[in-house]
Amino acid sequence: MSGSIASSPRCLDIFVGTALKFGICLIAPVLLVSGCSFVGFGGSTPPPIYDLGVPASVGEVTWEWETDAESLNVLPVVGGVAVFDGSGVTVLSGDTGQVRWEYHQGEGRVIGAVTSNGEHVVVQEPVPGAPQDFRMHVLDVATGESLREEALDVTERKVGDGGRFHAWIAPSLADVSVDHELWFSREGSEVIARRFDDGGRAWATSEVRACEGVGDVGPIALVDEALLGSVTCYAFDEDDPDDDALHDSNADFTSEVVAWNAADGRELWRLETPEVTSPYHSRNRSLTDHSGGIVSADASPTLMSHWVDPTTEEYGWVEDANVVGSFEGGERLGVWRIGEYRVEDRSGEVLYRVSEPSEQGRVAPLALADGMVRVLESSEGVVFARFRGADQEVDLSLEVESGVNLEFGVGAVVPGAVVVPFTDNEGRSGVVGMS
Repeated sequence: MSGSIASSPRCLDIFVGTALKFGICLIAPVLLVSGCSFVGFGGSTPPPIYDLGVPASVGEVTWEWETDAESLNVLPVVGGVAVFDGSGVTVLSGDTGQVRWEYHQGEGRVIGAVTSNGEHVVVQEPVPGAPQDFRMHVLDVATGESLREEALDVTERKVGDGGRFHAWIAPSLADVSVDHELWFSREGSEVIARRFDDGGRAWATSEVRACEGVGDVGPIALVDEALLGSVTCYAFDEDDPDDDALHDSNADFTSEVVAWNAADGRELWRLETPEVTSPYHSRNRSLTDHSGGIVSADASPTLMSHWVDPTTEEYGWVEDANVVGSFEGGERLGVWRIGEYRVEDRSGEVLYRVSEPSEQGRVAPLALADGMVRVLESSEGVVFARFRGADQEVDLSLEVESGVNLEFGVGAVVPGAVVVPFTDNEGRSGVVGMS
């Protein structure tokens, strides 16, 4: 099911976007040298980032990279993968697993994200000598050098960590526009753009317009010149607060996806999503920017997923499933529900299906154009993952010493490989690359 967003006339001439693509050749200049630990390729300037495509299928393990961190998170960047280990970040080439550069301050908990175009790594870290204060660094993906630095006032946002509480704003770290010198956050019904130079507001918009009940802006995502957000408003009787309609499928509510111009906050378009079944499911949608240029708003794997092409303003929805990938410039969608992965075009025509036992996958697989990769949660043997395609299945294995048990984290499809982080019972950790 698809259609076209009805934009207001004032917006038609200001929305210009391009599809999100990884794999461009990027060699950025150094603007500001950070005082923190930085190690490049062979102790020198990293080599150029080569044009790497995202794999359509995988057949073997092609590289492994090891470290000693307790846990790892992986995210795609131009030319490879960013590996966050709690104390910093290491960027690896997607085709070889070779270290391009790493950034470690050596003091306190460090968290991070990647901008939606994959060209910048963003970390939040304690200020050296003042661990109660935090700063944000925007790092160039080609060199690891710091392009922007911003002190953060995050005293109202706290997340528990090992019995202690640290203030941070991890969900907002990826919403950074280096070109416009802005970073974005959401607070209740407001979307706020802040300047890098002084932290002040460049623009703000109260997005639940004329909402007479409970209004909320959910996840936001920056795609080229457009900032997208999911918006919910539902009726609420203040005289009877116990009668909350949040979970009521018959509630009077609106569910939307909205796009604003990142530079000045002007509304570009507004997509109503009435197919969402309740205010709760609208408020709890995830917003995902896929590498093929499609953004999806997903309620849950058993409900539905809306997708939108911010460039053409074409949109649609998939019933009873989630959009988990997009391919061929967004013309094909990877769709998953428990027990099945399929690839279909924008009209909803299914090109092929791949089935799996429902008990093997309660979370989405790693979606590829020609199939899916299902990673085991743990492994005591050599097989740790399986590729299932339209006409083939491939077991993926590692050489594991006797007595070593592996546990695997959330993987990612990145330029050059499908990658999965792991830890073992002997204190080792690392990333496996498959292609």
